[in-house]
Amino acid sequence: MLYFAFIYLVIILGYIPVKANIINKKIYCIFVGVTLFLILGLRHPLVGQGDTYNVYLSNFTDIYLGGISVAFNQDKDILFQLATYFFGETFELNTHLYVFIFSLPSIYFVTKLIYLYSKMPMLSFIVFSSLHFYGFAFSAMRQINAMALLLLSYTFFKKKKYFKFFLCIVIASLFHQVAIVFAIVPIFQFIFERFKINKIYLFMFPVLGLISSLLLKDWLRNFINVIASIEDRYTHMVEQNQTTNLTSFFIYLVILIFSFITLKNKGQDRSLLLLLIITSIGTFFAPMSLVAREFGRVAYCFSIFNILLIPRVVSTIHSGKLRFLTILFLVIIFSLYFFNNMIENMELIPYVPYWETYPNYIFN
Repeated sequence: MLYFAFIYLVIILGYIPVKANIINKKIYCIFVGVTLFLILGLRHPLVGQGDTYNVYLSNFTDIYLGGISVAFNQDKDILFQLATYFFGETFELNTHLYVFIFSLPSIYFVTKLIYLYSKMPMLSFIVFSSLHFYGFAFSAMRQINAMALLLLSYTFFKKKKYFKFFLCIVIASLFHQVAIVFAIVPIFQFIFERFKINKIYLFMFPVLGLISSLLLKDWLRNFINVIASIEDRYTHMVEQNQTTNLTSFFIYLVILIFSFITLKNKGQDRSLLLLLIITSIGTFFAPMSLVAREFGRVAYCFSIFNILLIPRVVSTIHSGKLRFLTILFLVIIFSLYFFNNMIENMELIPYVPYWETYPNYIFN
């Protein structure tokens, strides 16, 4: 618990010198990014639902002992497997360094995105740390690195460098297949801009997502069965039938409602519309986790952009006092959510550095 409390102290108290013009935004972002990275990269592999130890380190060992043929035989996320193979060839079977190095891309690109585009970096880091995104990095090594490339693709899309945008998505999908769904973003961006559709219609995404999850469960399950018959990696979705609740959906929905209320009667520029589109798509996929848990992971690829949307929306509040109270309220709410919910649900406690023994665990 103390490690994560330290993160929040760094994020919140570290921003005071920025507001006082003692240090600049870049130094603050680097300092917070390094803190997040060290806590993530120096973790014991059993912190965070155990996937690092039970899945990724096991996979790393198999590839290291079996060679490049084993990497290709994994038949999924080939670029991640090859990266694992070349790491082993370079550093041998150094599992601690493996976790450390593969923790870097996600934190680096999140920090860079916040530095480049966030109106309020402190609030962005609070959102990133408090919702599922930082906790997710402790257990989903493949997808979090794929999401890091999606963050990079966003920077290219804003600059209208569409070839680099799609190239990033292709590379990201070779780290984790789910990243390919991010390619739908330009389609909706084009539709809303080309036909000058009011942003209020973005609420069709959460409505359709909720309707689908509640009324079209059988259709979605049949769709999953078809996917599983084509791609073996999704077979467990059928066999285990793992689902989650609507908590994430309601959080994303409240954020969306808050955004629209705050932005009422304000103009919509391209970058703001883009963030609203991306996060709205996240609210479309989130409720489908009632049918299959993996839909929640699809939602993460889009909802992580709330780290930019929320500060952008808050920054439009003209009253300095109201803006301060809003920021204070959000910091308190997000922090309470993390310490009362996320830290336990994502199995981040007890946090144990890699050089200490994880308590009450019998290794196979």
